[in-house]
Amino acid sequence: MNIVKKALSAMALFLFLIIGSNPAFAHAQLITTTPLGNSIIQEMPDRISLEFGEQMLDFEDGNLVTVTDSNNNEISFGPTVLNGAIIYRMISTKVNDGVFKVHYRAISNDGHKVTGDFQFELTSINNSKKSTKNNNSPSPVPSQSTSPVPNVSSVPNLEHSHSSHFLGRHFFHIFIAIGALLIIGIWSIYRRKNN
Repeated sequence: MNIVKKALSAMALFLFLIIGSNPAFAHAQLITTTPLGNSIIQEMPDRISLEFGEQMLDFEDGNLVTVTDSNNNEISFGPTVLNGAIIYRMISTKVNDGVFKVHYRAISNDGHKVTGDFQFELTSINNSKKSTKNNNSPSPVPSQSTSPVPNVSSVPNLEHSHSSHFLGRHFFHIFIAIGALLIIGIWSIYRRKNN
């Protein structure tokens, strides 16, 4: 029975080490943004919004979206608002053309911090009309959706895509549950044989 004790100790240590490295298994993912990352838009929306693959937590000041212009001046203002899986923040529409950088931080439903950056470019309608008249060149890429909050109904079968990734998204949690059940099973067999 000494082997069983060693096996239980080794499994408990292994599970402890895996649980300790839990942040590496964070699974909240950014699905879409408005405006889209790396897009060229012709009109600045009044807010920047980000949609994640799961509900996010409203944890003190954990959720934050910051938008800066080409001169690194912040154009976002007011609080970062959480609405389920979507966070958004108001931005100034009175800006010059250029590249805008977005930095975000959000807290996923399981407590993991999700951070990232992306950018988009504003080429206003007036400037694009001038350039097409002067250059006789085709107009820039049409603007992406600038609705305040992404339209979930426009994403085909979003619920199905989430369920199809269930195993991949929750592998760590399933692994821990199976490990815990194995430890309990081995421990109960050990206790039965000793009684």
